[in-house]
Amino acid sequence: MKEIENSNETTNFIDIFYDNKSFINYIITCNTGCAKSYIFSQNKLYHKYYNIKKEENYSVKIDNSEEIIKLLVASGDGYIRIWDFHLRILIKAINCDVFLDCLCLWNNEYAFVGCYNKLIKLVNLKSGNIVKELTGHKNYLMDIIKITHPKYGECLISQGYHDDQIKLWVITN
Repeated sequence: MKEIENSNETTNFIDIFYDNKSFINYIITCNTGCAKSYIFSQNKLYHKYYNIKKEENYSVKIDNSEEIIKLLVASGDGYIRIWDFHLRILIKAINCDVFLDCLCLWNNEYAFVGCYNKLIKLVNLKSGNIVKELTGHKNYLMDIIKITHPKYGECLISQGYHDDQIKLWVITN
């Protein structure tokens, strides 16, 4: 068993990321007040990405579709924060006006966020605008993921807390 240093803070989410340029595996966690990245092979902390308000972070995604690798963090204070992963510089903070539970990258321009108010919001990451809202869950969102459905193409799957169904969203322009 391999153990990696962490803290006694609550960890709400964990993900992995392999950087093809540096050939390094990273583990990324969401904690109270910050997201953290760890270098897996060295069992040590790489960076902390801090929230100003010390709110919980609930989901992270890596966007490595461009030259700068970006870390996107969805937070309980209603913001998506976009960080330069390696330089630990905050690139942008997008206010979604509601507690954010989960995050799903759609492409390098859009992301879906699952919200505490039962909505799923489509956010334009470049402009910061909310493009669309999807309704239909009975409780706050637990997770949203992008899939390729054999019949419908690229779709979104979502699950609400104590919801009695998983929803498949066919996304059209």
